[in-house]
Amino acid sequence: MRASVVLGMVLLAALGGYAVSRWQGSPAAAKVEAGHSAATTAETSAQADTGAQVSGDAQTAATGARTSFVADVPNTATMSAPPAMPPESLPLTQSVAQLIELMRSGSREATLRLLRQTEQCALYHQGGLGLGMALDLDEATRNPQPQDGSVAILFNDQDGEKSQLEKMTEGAAGLMAKHEQQCAGFTDPDDRLRFEVQWRAALLGELEGLILFSVSPAIKLERAIEQSDRIERYRERALSFLTQAMAQHSAQAVAELMEAYDPEWIPPPLRPQAGKSIPPGMRALLAEGFPPPPLRQVAGNDAQAAYRYAQLCERVCPDQQRSAATALIERLRGSLASAERELAEREAQRLREQYFPDAHRADWVAIAGEPAEQAASAPGTP
Repeated sequence: MRASVVLGMVLLAALGGYAVSRWQGSPAAAKVEAGHSAATTAETSAQADTGAQVSGDAQTAATGARTSFVADVPNTATMSAPPAMPPESLPLTQSVAQLIELMRSGSREATLRLLRQTEQCALYHQGGLGLGMALDLDEATRNPQPQDGSVAILFNDQDGEKSQLEKMTEGAAGLMAKHEQQCAGFTDPDDRLRFEVQWRAALLGELEGLILFSVSPAIKLERAIEQSDRIERYRERALSFLTQAMAQHSAQAVAELMEAYDPEWIPPPLRPQAGKSIPPGMRALLAEGFPPPPLRQVAGNDAQAAYRYAQLCERVCPDQQRSAATALIERLRGSLASAERELAEREAQRLREQYFPDAHRADWVAIAGEPAEQAASAPGTP
């Protein structure tokens, strides 16, 4: 065994892998229960200037207040003829203006292209931040310098194995290399474009948009007050968007709802793993650094709803999520009265018959920050 002492970051490598985008807000005053459609008016979001030259700080309303991140404008009909699209291999800095124009004119193709590429470039940006941090930590490991108020982290690894720091460096460098040609030089101030694209894709009913907007919205905890318009849109539509995803036979939507309602939710990095367990006292302390994800904050604690979606997930989800559903059912069974369980089971059967009548399942949408094996889960079977 060997140990390296790294100064600074408390929750670094041992807690890596948590979702890239985090946001915290108070629970919705009026929940939109999944299974009940929200208004289907064709809404759009626009006026979100993006790209390397954009600065939202300079934009103000006539009253002096900061303008909204998302402004409603009349929606235009989807183009009847396929638009001329820029080559997909073109770096986003060169194609983004044309793609935005096409998207705002109603092009599904341009919207989906931007959705995928802005998600990739968000990963590229995170990879750059992670690589810089890993290199700084490596330097601190090689040349430790005592500093007042600093916190030491111990990285232990088996002889002959790569250290956590080495793995972290390689992972960040891999993200950079994978998306550099597409994303180098592209910036998206305040994630304005990424939010707009998620919103538009969801309004178009595209599965990727429905899932990404509901599960990984471009909303930041640090800017919750400034981005309150985004939060309102999220609170109003996230759960109903997942119902739309279920209507497209998405078992992923079922798994996300199951976890969102779970009253005993634990942040993924703190969950017990094979051969690894964080002591309860340390877990409670570290949990303060992991606010619940947006969907959970909208859904709130609801054991009966969690049980309902777990029952459904056990029948339609891929193996990994199905195992989680079985464990949740066993865990919550004793906390529900028999009448509550029976109602939840009947509702699960109704949803199964309504949304999953055959073996077909929608593709699993990759979410930034998820483990690769989860994102790659194959569709399940009845």
